[in-house]
Amino acid sequence: MKKMIVAVVLIVVLLVAAPLVNGVIMKRTVQNAVEDFNAFYAVHPAGYSIEIVNYYRGYLSTDFSCQIDMGILKHVYGVDKVLLKSNARHAYTRVVATTNIEENTVVNSFIENKLKGKNPLHVETVYSLFGGIESTVGLDAFSFEVDGESLKVNSGELVVKTDRTMKNFLASANWQGMTVAEKIELGEITINSDVEMLSQFIGEGSAVVEVKSLKAMDQDG
Repeated sequence: MKKMIVAVVLIVVLLVAAPLVNGVIMKRTVQNAVEDFNAFYAVHPAGYSIEIVNYYRGYLSTDFSCQIDMGILKHVYGVDKVLLKSNARHAYTRVVATTNIEENTVVNSFIENKLKGKNPLHVETVYSLFGGIESTVGLDAFSFEVDGESLKVNSGELVVKTDRTMKNFLASANWQGMTVAEKIELGEITINSDVEMLSQFIGEGSAVVEVKSLKAMDQDG
């Protein structure tokens, strides 16, 4: 009887402690991933880097923000840094975090002015108790006007899986394409890749990209 009571108590303690423990593990995983990412790109010409700007870990949830230095891409998009704000929910065997990018002025202005305040981008990251990380980026269909022409972007999804070292990547993507002013139509695009990064410049593995169609639409019917 005493053994049964002890067993029950241990199970209860484990269940109660699990969210807290997973929160601690996730914090260590995030910190290690950021450190590995920065070390990996330290001498890379792209110049990317990530900084954890705040981190609050509670019992059942965590709020944290990471700031990405866009490196060479800042000259392409005119944006120096992007802030990613995440809220994570502690479960028993994993932590699930949702991330938004609406804290950025350029992004927020585009969503408010072009998309009527509806953000089509959804990002969810699962941190496993066993160290794996899986991120899913979902894109809802949306459309907006550019110089009087309509641009329609269809839905899509990107799933990236990696281990804690951020060197082994499995990725799959499916995007239903887009239509530009009813003149050009890009069909479905799928991507599947399995890559191991050996250094900042060398990787090995496979990647398959398939584009279903690209055509100019007949305006005269």
